[in-house]
Amino acid sequence: MASVSAMPPEKAAFFLTIDREQIYEVSKDKYWENDYEGLPVAIQFYQGEPIVLLVKTYHMGELTLIDGEYRVTKEPALFPDSGLYLQRMDGSTKLLIPGEPLIESICSQEDREEKTSRVIDLHTWYLDGDGNCYYSTYVWSKYYEEIWGRDRPDEEKGYFLKLDRSGKVLYKTSLEPGFEAEGFGTFGDTMYVILGGERDGTTVKRVVAFDPETGVLSESDAFVLEEGKTNKIARGVNCFGWGPEGLYLYDSGGIRKVNLSDGSVSDFISFGGTAWTSLGIYWKLKDFRVLEDGSVQALYGCDEDKDTIYGQLQRGLLEELKAVEGERETITLRAASVPAWMKLRAAEFNKTNTQYWVVLEEFSTSSAGNLADYAKRTNVELSAGKGPDILCGDLLEEYLRGLIDKGMFLDLSGSLEAMGITEGDFLPAAFGSWREGDKIYGINTYIRPYGHKIRRDALPAGTGELDIRQLLDALSDREEDAFFYEYVNAGGVLQILLKGSEDLWGMVDWERGTCDFDNDLFAQILEVSKRYGYDGMHRRQHLVRYMDYRDIYRFDSSKELEAEGMTVAGVLFDDGCHGAVDDGNTLAVNAASPHREGALKFLAYLLDEKSQVQLESNVPVNRAALEKWIENGLEELGETGTHSHGGSYVDEGEIVKFMKTFRRADITEERIEEYLAALENVYVLPYRTGPILDIVYMEAADYFNGSKSIQEVTAVIHNRVQLYLDERK
Repeated sequence: MASVSAMPPEKAAFFLTIDREQIYEVSKDKYWENDYEGLPVAIQFYQGEPIVLLVKTYHMGELTLIDGEYRVTKEPALFPDSGLYLQRMDGSTKLLIPGEPLIESICSQEDREEKTSRVIDLHTWYLDGDGNCYYSTYVWSKYYEEIWGRDRPDEEKGYFLKLDRSGKVLYKTSLEPGFEAEGFGTFGDTMYVILGGERDGTTVKRVVAFDPETGVLSESDAFVLEEGKTNKIARGVNCFGWGPEGLYLYDSGGIRKVNLSDGSVSDFISFGGTAWTSLGIYWKLKDFRVLEDGSVQALYGCDEDKDTIYGQLQRGLLEELKAVEGERETITLRAASVPAWMKLRAAEFNKTNTQYWVVLEEFSTSSAGNLADYAKRTNVELSAGKGPDILCGDLLEEYLRGLIDKGMFLDLSGSLEAMGITEGDFLPAAFGSWREGDKIYGINTYIRPYGHKIRRDALPAGTGELDIRQLLDALSDREEDAFFYEYVNAGGVLQILLKGSEDLWGMVDWERGTCDFDNDLFAQILEVSKRYGYDGMHRRQHLVRYMDYRDIYRFDSSKELEAEGMTVAGVLFDDGCHGAVDDGNTLAVNAASPHREGALKFLAYLLDEKSQVQLESNVPVNRAALEKWIENGLEELGETGTHSHGGSYVDEGEIVKFMKTFRRADITEERIEEYLAALENVYVLPYRTGPILDIVYMEAADYFNGSKSIQEVTAVIHNRVQLYLDERK
């Protein structure tokens, strides 16, 4: 047999392609119909191809409302074509075991009397290469007792069966109390079972060889693979698969090879630095295999459709991982965390571009002890003329101002045309971060804007567009006690009032390098922050609430605001109220990068309409993609569908919950235009005030806790900020 060479983790990180294709989907309409194909219980590789196992047993009974009472009008009964079926990806099915002998073999007497199909829920099913079926019970626990409302007979705990094609039980193998079979596999002439369970309060996974003819477990060929206090019920976090050299383990960090003689584990493929990303909580890894060439195929099942039976397979997906041969110029992007959308775009870029290969570096896959160490290391590398080619703002906050001052980032203004990018085709926020005049040092490939809204009765009648002095005066003159914002203390209110201004409302003169905090405006800001900071669930009004711009449904239109008695408070910038975004997702190019051309090509790829329209939980900055993104959402909604989202806020000590439901007719052209206009006016929060704001927040705490007066705190802030400005000269 050919030997499969493991890719060194560092190479796998660079040259691993990921392809995912949906290969199976249940028609939920058939679940309650007589002609439904069966309930999917497993998806696995069988004789070289993906297959689905379907079980068809009892159809549901019917209750009909007659004379004000529900009466049984149709008793549950066995389908005429009941049984265990194999379904291939072309849709063809084959009966493996007829229904009556199957049910006789696996169902308890009580289940047969009740004519229930519950016996198939959450169990392990596996088909070996000869077509024999292995069926394992799960371990009954208090968790399942709560689901079904009854206990499980002792004789039905902890075993697996082998059934032949006639449904005959060839043997029944009992397991250690508390353990269940989570998977089966064959290597050479030996068959293995993966057992998972609890021992002394600790989750344990064991690999045990057994005789496929008799089911006898070979404890001499058994080992503990891993231990830990993990959630046994959340299955699919780790999955076991087979390949030319035996057993492999697949988890979120990569794929590892297991030595069947002693259970030792070695790296086979690392996902660190690749575009691999998990599919979400509804997708469970069901089976995978390593091929002769070292590539990997994995099968996922999805139980996302909550309208169907609990925990059952609704869709199947085939994932293929392959190493790419040949040399390419690598482009590294470093961030504290890389979002799934960007990972998927990197995977597409790597498949379509023959010159460059994007490598993703993030804190979770680094050797740094903590995020601060990772950021510090990045700063040191950049200062030495090294470091990654592309950097993300979530890693640079502490060092950002210094890096820009030292010229560590490439001015992108002259490169936009070469990238095929015209600023006018994008929202202003796309190029609003780290900008100084005509120089552009950062790009936002997407935004997640937010704002605030304030009770109209908190402001003087006739107040137009809100400004800082109007807001402060209104809050200072208010007689009733209130909170500014739910769960936001005095320091949080201070942040909201200051963070939008480039010069902290005139208290910092950047050109002269001077500051002045000894003034009535700053004193009023501190007083208002202290007065309106939230300090518990007291019965006071909350004047300000959150505004969400993530999509057209969450967005508050002017009509909705009026109906709520609210008005836009936005985030207060120097020229008025606007929706805001921070620079945590802003990307910059290392000015010292030897791969600047490739870095720019990848940024252009992220900004392309095709990439942008695939955003889900964030807003595109490409105008053409943004309109298409809204259009796609409305098409998905359809003429008869609805979209609902809920939320809550605190007011007068009570948690107020709400639910908004929209139909297609509710999303008018007026609403769309208003939403687009709001996005056009989204600003990026100023970046150069960051170090000064840190000083202000730190020192203001002494006024809020009562240990210093406003005058004392103001003097300290003034001196510290002036020292910072002097050091920048």
